[in-house]
Amino acid sequence: MIRSPRRQIGLVRAGFGIALFPESSLLSLNTEGLLTRPLAGPATEMEIVGVWLAENANPALRRFLETITLAVRESQGQGS
Repeated sequence: MIRSPRRQIGLVRAGFGIALFPESSLLSLNTEGLLTRPLAGPATEMEIVGVWLAENANPALRRFLETITLAVRESQGQGS
C-alpha cells in the first residue's frame, strides 16, 4: 500500500494501474494528462474517523460531536 497520494499519482502516470482518491484530494494533486472520473452509488461510501485530545473540554467540540451523531442516525433512519 502506498500512502502518499503524490506517489500514487506518479505510479499511475508511469502506467502502473489506477488510484482511488477522495474527490477533495484532487485539488492538491497534479492530474494533468490523467483521466479522473467520479464514482457514484451506494457502494462508494467512505469511512472516516475523527481524532481529538481525550481531555478536550471545548463546548464547540461537544456540540460538533452531537451534531454529527444526530446526522449519522438520521441518515441511517434511526432518528434521535
